[in-house]
Amino acid sequence: MPFASVTGQQANATALPFEDGSFDAVIAMHMLYHLPDPAKGFAEMHRVLKPGGFLAVTTNGAGNMRELYALTTVSAVRLLTRQVLPSDTMPPNRLCRTNSGTSP
Repeated sequence: MPFASVTGQQANATALPFEDGSFDAVIAMHMLYHLPDPAKGFAEMHRVLKPGGFLAVTTNGAGNMRELYALTTVSAVRLLTRQVLPSDTMPPNRLCRTNSGTSP
């Protein structure tokens, strides 16, 4: 799907102005903590999804970017101390973690 064919609309997440089963996918990124009742937001996302649709939700959480912070901390320490470590001691090149494992 070309990006130009994607459109957006601002709406109340707890009262979406779309018919039931309107979307193949719903994406909610870092917005649930803004809702007074996140359960209503989830119910609306479920309502507008087609049967078998895809729901992607991201949230902020303790340690949610742990690998990225570790990588930048190691890099900053190396830069400041001019240390060069063997590549096998470098932190793994991972930026996200999923419930099914780590993805690149």
